[in-house]
Amino acid sequence: MKFLSHKKLKVFIDKTLINSLKNEKEKIEFILGFCQNSLNYQEALEICLYFLKKNESTEINSAAFVGLTYIIARFQKIELKAILPFITKYLKHSSIGSDLWMDAQSLLGNIVTMIPF
Repeated sequence: MKFLSHKKLKVFIDKTLINSLKNEKEKIEFILGFCQNSLNYQEALEICLYFLKKNESTEINSAAFVGLTYIIARFQKIELKAILPFITKYLKHSSIGSDLWMDAQSLLGNIVTMIPF
């Protein structure tokens, strides 16, 4: 279920489905459904990082940031070394107040509040 809209997400747990995604909507559904339902932290992280590296669209990147938030909420951890370059990139190169800038800011806030130190 999406946190804000409460829309029920499809359940994805098979990482190999990534190769069959045809359009932006399917990719976004996959990212969110996989990150929320995967039992494997590393695989869920890899999915988000894969799409952030591809940098296909603002919407897909935004979904990857939300996916990272799902991972943090579920597993109570995140590899900062892996995601910090993306956070830094979007904070530096996005307009203040843009969706990606807000997603990067939100992710930083979630890291601070959800991960026990």
